[in-house]
Amino acid sequence: MINQFDHKKLLLPLLAAGLLLPVAVTVAVGLAGLLGALGDAAGATVLRYVAVALGAAWTLVLVSLVLLQAFVTLSSGDDAEK
Repeated sequence: MINQFDHKKLLLPLLAAGLLLPVAVTVAVGLAGLLGALGDAAGATVLRYVAVALGAAWTLVLVSLVLLQAFVTLSSGDDAEK
């Protein structure tokens, strides 16, 4: 018999990242704007790149959550038919 995958161990970190990453993106963009207004162009540029990286990570987390949900739904479909 195939070993059961414990999806709960993966779900909680993905959910936490999915909820916290947009906050981090917002803070990074806001701080980049603040630094730009204060005349620190280099700091603003770095924080804009950080915000883009965080946004990319957020996208990967959301895709992972959808794939995990699809996996859980498909693997539990056998139990519902019995």
